[in-house]
Amino acid sequence: MKFKSLYKSISKGEKLFLLKNIFSEKKEFYFRLSSLLSSGFDIISAISNLEKNNPLHQKNVISFIKREILKGKNLSEAMKNFSLFSNFEIKSISAGIKSGNLPETLLSLSDYFSFLENIRRNIISGLTYPFILLNLAIIIPAIPTLFLKGFFPFLGKIIIPFIIIYGSIFVFGYLPDIYKKRNLREKLDEIIIKIPFLGKILVNFQVVIFLKTFVILYKAGIDIISSFRDATEVIGNETIKKQFDKNFALLKENIPISEAIKNNQFLPDEVKGMIETGEISGNMDKTIEKVIQYTEEETKFIINQILKVIPVVIYLIVAAYVGYIIISFYSGYIKTINSFL
Repeated sequence: MKFKSLYKSISKGEKLFLLKNIFSEKKEFYFRLSSLLSSGFDIISAISNLEKNNPLHQKNVISFIKREILKGKNLSEAMKNFSLFSNFEIKSISAGIKSGNLPETLLSLSDYFSFLENIRRNIISGLTYPFILLNLAIIIPAIPTLFLKGFFPFLGKIIIPFIIIYGSIFVFGYLPDIYKKRNLREKLDEIIIKIPFLGKILVNFQVVIFLKTFVILYKAGIDIISSFRDATEVIGNETIKKQFDKNFALLKENIPISEAIKNNQFLPDEVKGMIETGEISGNMDKTIEKVIQYTEEETKFIINQILKVIPVVIYLIVAAYVGYIIISFYSGYIKTINSFL
């Protein structure tokens, strides 16, 4: 009974953990754990410290991890109980433990989730004002209808635009799952990466995620072939993943990584050249970090450009919509006057 009660508590804690901003939560978790271990704390003391100084929804998860470690399991084995932690995270931590580089591995994971959090925050902050403006553009022109004809005619005027906007957001959020069930995800992914600007952002983002995962695994002590294989698994776009799977097949035949990725259409030539240089010099991990920095900067630049364009597009849509409302109003007004003449 005690175990059942504990499990329910843990499951609830994990769900709450997931409801929060997961990137920010993980960034802080890995950073603090890395700092404690680097300061000389053993793993039990470090986990106990996190347990005391975390919100309840995290404390349940951390308490369970601590219990598992006290039973003799290591950190990665204890984390396997939660879907909250991906295979990539567990494999990285496991390799970090074996190589004796756990604090460095945890810090790399913190940096990984910090990158995801920054991208998420920039997108949200860039789209908030245009989104509010779009909502106001629907409501404000319909306000005269509210006073002249009542609530239900007013509701009838605004409900269709709102259904279109929020319905599109809903469909966009669930489309990957829908297409996955129908075995059409690959076709959808192929279309998405061909969309101007958006496709370029997606490709760059997936490449950065792949490279960050690869370097974390490689620096943790995993061999280059296994690191490449596991990093490929985190790619979310099936079309891009298929290309990296082909590269992995070449790597397994002991072909150098620079040759294996030579025909990868998603990796820029600058990136391929940097990897080749790193392979020759023997400083692959440092080279990959430079590649990540280069790709990150390009991704941020494209996102910033799009976030500058989107408000302008929204303003034009709003202006066109308001213009349509005004023209419709005066058109109806003139028709009413003419009917009396």
